[in-house]
Amino acid sequence: MSQDKAPNDALRKSLHNALKAWRSTQPVSPEFFSLRLFQEAVAKGDSPRRALNQLLLSSLERLEVKHLDEAQILRDHFIDGQMVHLLANRRNISESNFYQRQARALVHLTAVVEQMEGERLAAYRATIAQRLPALAGLHLVGIEARLAELSPLLLNGAQPWIVSLEGIGGIGKTSLAAALVHHLMGSDHFRQFGWVSAKRSEFNVGEGLLDLDSPTLTVTALVEQLNAQLLSSSYALGGLSSEQQFALLQTHLKERPSLIVIDNLETIADVQALLPTLRQLINPTKFLLTSRESLYPQSDLVRQLVPELSVQHASDLVRQEAQRVGLHDLATATDAVLLPIYQAVGGNPLALRLVVGQSYFHGLATVLGDLEAARGKRIEALYRYIYRQAWDKLDEATRKVFLIMPLISDQGGDLSLMEEISGIESHHLRLAIERLVMANLVDVGGTVDQRHYTIHNLTRTFLQEEIAKWL
Repeated sequence: MSQDKAPNDALRKSLHNALKAWRSTQPVSPEFFSLRLFQEAVAKGDSPRRALNQLLLSSLERLEVKHLDEAQILRDHFIDGQMVHLLANRRNISESNFYQRQARALVHLTAVVEQMEGERLAAYRATIAQRLPALAGLHLVGIEARLAELSPLLLNGAQPWIVSLEGIGGIGKTSLAAALVHHLMGSDHFRQFGWVSAKRSEFNVGEGLLDLDSPTLTVTALVEQLNAQLLSSSYALGGLSSEQQFALLQTHLKERPSLIVIDNLETIADVQALLPTLRQLINPTKFLLTSRESLYPQSDLVRQLVPELSVQHASDLVRQEAQRVGLHDLATATDAVLLPIYQAVGGNPLALRLVVGQSYFHGLATVLGDLEAARGKRIEALYRYIYRQAWDKLDEATRKVFLIMPLISDQGGDLSLMEEISGIESHHLRLAIERLVMANLVDVGGTVDQRHYTIHNLTRTFLQEEIAKWL
């Protein structure tokens, strides 16, 4: 233990009491239930008392490496039950001196347990990190406010049991979900974390649009992946039926509060197919979904729209990405120089990263000109990745409303203005707007009495240029 680190007094007292209760059948102190070392032992099937005793033996073995006599004092007195006066005589010391050595031994044992717990936590977090997307390792611009807003929803131990992060492609839903997992790993609320991806394609700034050739996420596949992640390797899952695997997972998640992320549920059909299953697994476990399409709020599900970055955060992200790839002039550019980027693509993080990536090879004016004219394979691929799936699902009336959105100012327009521009009867117009909002293609704002509707800058550019190739 370092000289400047004070011992964990509560843990030291709990360890002392645990040693005194070596042969006891009394309940284990609550202090130990917060230790991952202890949690994992119990999860493997050990009783709390057996798990605690094994923790004590393991820590004593490690204590022996640096403090052999102290470890032996604790073993002789507590594990073997030898009397203090005999142990003091054997060492040719007074009983008061023996108790002083025992006190030092408990301090050092506490440090050992803290070190073991730190190692176990690091290994556990590394395991969780391997399940997350690589982008989760980056600093996310403007993330603090979102973490502060969403964390209480997940930590409250009550409804909502399912939280859905929703937004247009590339807006940062996956990155936000990964950041939440990293953030919540520091709390004691969730015992485990699972991550399952339903992604079928992705856009890589360097390679363009990639087809992942992944099937639709089924209930069976979800259960199998979660069991593989969360259950001890001692379980023989291969011989179990789908029903048995589900029952095993259900029991596990009911006994251990966990946070499960299901990433990239790209359609409402995907979500609706899984909801009945998720509702059998919730409480105390929670699910965090990411989806391009929106669900209407339900008693056990809350929607959270992921907004685009502000002008300042968009500039910060451009500078961060430029610094990462070695574009010093872009990394040190003023807000005025970077403003045209926001005017072209708005605050969509994926589009901003593409601008930086293309700026490695071409001047900024050229890159922005290509974006605004939808020129180049990667730029066309970006538009397909973000918009194609949603566009293909729109009916003709809704497409017509979507196509008139560039005629609405950046401040937005109300229903009467849109009716005037589109020439569509009010009832049909309202239905089309609802579909566009639920597909996260149109944003809704305004007041309780009067809503107004807007689109992202990137969507405006897309509708002015790229969409003409799809008609």
